[in-house]
Amino acid sequence: MYMVILALVFSVLQTCFQAALYYYACQSVVPPGWDSVVLAGAVGTAPSAG
Repeated sequence: MYMVILALVFSVLQTCFQAALYYYACQSVVPPGWDSVVLAGAVGTAPSAG
């Protein structure tokens, strides 16, 4: 049962990250609560200054 719950939690976290990454890639705006360095690294671009 523990493994099922753990898999569910990781699936939800992955979906949240993918949604934030999609928003960042389309809008070039970092969603509230997310780090621009993390999202920029996932996309493969350097974060803009400012």
